[in-house]
Amino acid sequence: MRATIILIAILFFVSNCVTAQIRTIYGHVIYDGDLGPIPGVWIQNKDKVLLGKTGMDGRFKIDMPQNTQTLLLSFIGFERAKIKLKNDCDTIEIVMMESGTYDFISSRKVDRLRLKRFNKLPELHLQAYKKGLFMKESACYTRQFEPEKPQLDSIGNEMSKREKQIKLTFEKLNVGDTVKIPFSDWGGYRADGTDRTTLSYYSIFADMKHYNCVITAIILSKDRHKRGYHKRGYNIVCQVVNCGNCKDPSVFRDKVMKPGEVFDYNMRYFKILDE
Repeated sequence: MRATIILIAILFFVSNCVTAQIRTIYGHVIYDGDLGPIPGVWIQNKDKVLLGKTGMDGRFKIDMPQNTQTLLLSFIGFERAKIKLKNDCDTIEIVMMESGTYDFISSRKVDRLRLKRFNKLPELHLQAYKKGLFMKESACYTRQFEPEKPQLDSIGNEMSKREKQIKLTFEKLNVGDTVKIPFSDWGGYRADGTDRTTLSYYSIFADMKHYNCVITAIILSKDRHKRGYHKRGYNIVCQVVNCGNCKDPSVFRDKVMKPGEVFDYNMRYFKILDE
């Protein structure tokens, strides 16, 4: 009898300890346009572990370890929201920012514009409260602004390196040289309404090792400033030698890729294989 009581006490203690280590968070996510709900938002911890998603009404409920303090909310078309929870903050209401389009301006100015929008979020939170969308007048968590300049600068530097490499590769190529050009058949079978597979090219930034279509071709001519399909770039005119593992028939810009077929290609934007 005494052993049974002790066992029950131990199980009760362990159960309470486990319960105490789990924290339940309720949330509501809307966006900064018309303050409408965002369904399907991913809620993750700082290690990118998925904890849950918002429903059609933009609401969610997640259970997570008590020591989790940072949450990341993300959805396509919106900027990621990074928030840090306080100990007494178990109901979180969040206004997410739609991703903006910033053309022909510096990364520094992009961040200034983003920060200006970010600083208006408390005002939007208050508007949501007054409309009855949010339960609390202000957020009970802290939210961090994440500048994009470092990432944009990194992308710019990488693009500059790729540009130099492409230029060097283009300058080394001569008429009569053989090149291998990768294509994707993701365009699909019968995409043009015929019994053919439509090919599409890979970006110069596609870092892959295996391609489902590689065409071997001979360079007939090259032009740094060609007029026509692309007015800028590193243009080459190629004649197909072998279609390798491409599905037959495969079409690239309305031409069936087969030995002897001629097509033009712009190395400034589209990938060729180094080997």
